[in-house]
Amino acid sequence: MQESPPDILITNFSMLSVMMVRTTENNLFESTKNWLRESKENVFYLVLDELHSYRGTGGTEISYTIKTFLDRIGLTPDHPQVRIICTSASLEDSDTKDGDPKFLKDFFGLSGVKQTFVTIKGDIDSRKAFPKESLKEITPSLEKFCQKQDEASFESAIAKIKSTIGISSGNSWDILEKSGLHDLLLSLSSQLQASSYPGIEISSYPLSISEISEKLFVGNLAAAEGLLRLLTCDIQYTRGSYSGKSVSMFLSEIWMVSGDQWQ
Repeated sequence: MQESPPDILITNFSMLSVMMVRTTENNLFESTKNWLRESKENVFYLVLDELHSYRGTGGTEISYTIKTFLDRIGLTPDHPQVRIICTSASLEDSDTKDGDPKFLKDFFGLSGVKQTFVTIKGDIDSRKAFPKESLKEITPSLEKFCQKQDEASFESAIAKIKSTIGISSGNSWDILEKSGLHDLLLSLSSQLQASSYPGIEISSYPLSISEISEKLFVGNLAAAEGLLRLLTCDIQYTRGSYSGKSVSMFLSEIWMVSGDQWQ
């Protein structure tokens, strides 16, 4: 890699920082700088994920690393030959009509008033939680899936969910995502958090399977377990359509299932 720098380099900030002080990596940076000098049409792309998380002391160190790196290859954040692409779920808007958000200015060291970044906003998901009163319609299918845990019982549960809430089309993943079952669990978590810790702000409330069973399925433990197994289902039941995405969706919302009989 040092002798023939790659077109795409995926790394982390710690490694990038180390690379910039090792003489063995000099060719990587010099070659990139020379490539940029060869033509103004040559553009360097820098991609940063979860930009909003780079705050505090750690974020400051990362900011300096990025600035040092860009300087090392002869660029600045507002240089015409660099494109910086950042993703963030919670980056604040600019406090001026035509300027960049303060966080971006501070992070990348932008001092001018001219807007450098373009914000591309996504649509807010307006999905509603699965109707609690309709749970009794899918309970038998969830029980069966809990007991069988095979492709046939999985498809049967998906079909029942689809018909219960009137989803017209989509693969198994689409149906589960649109069903609002995950949102129903999040809603229950928020309710129990508020009643268990009144007046106290906590980041999450872990649900136990017994709480899900009692609050949503009138004490039916098998149905509760079936629901959880459905939302975190392994790819073997889905012929590739699910791709394990449910696990990420299920656990990324800062709450987890804990204790009792289900792990």
